[in-house]
Amino acid sequence: MSVDAMTYRQVVGNFATGVAVVTSGSGEDCHGVTVNSFTSVSLDPTLLLVCLDRASRSRATIMDSGVFNINVLRADQEHVSRLFAAKERPATWYEDLHCETGILGAPLIPGCLAYMECHLSESHEAGDHTILIAEVQHARVAGEGEPLLFFRAKYAQIAI
Repeated sequence: MSVDAMTYRQVVGNFATGVAVVTSGSGEDCHGVTVNSFTSVSLDPTLLLVCLDRASRSRATIMDSGVFNINVLRADQEHVSRLFAAKERPATWYEDLHCETGILGAPLIPGCLAYMECHLSESHEAGDHTILIAEVQHARVAGEGEPLLFFRAKYAQIAI
């Protein structure tokens, strides 16, 4: 017997997570999607994983290009998270956010806490998502500040 989807979503929502935006593509074909988790897999080699909906345009672009970035959001970047969580976004998001192009060619969102530029190593289909495992080619801590968090279907901040 399997738990129903809404109960499952409610239960996993009790696990507080950081918020990041996965960006991919270049030029006119840039995409991004908000994720509330990615996982460090290995230090040697430096591997991480992220799961994306099979229907995601970002997923398709990553599968074609083999490259993506993880942009770890600051507490004051909730608007960025909401932009990339929406089904539709302005075609000019890259320019509107004043994105830079990373070393591997995918967009970097300015003002984030940290960045990881990744090369896709392998992918695995799992339910309605694809598990992407990637090697981190470049990484940097970009700034000071607190992380944007997600808990019980709401944005949150660390109370220090």
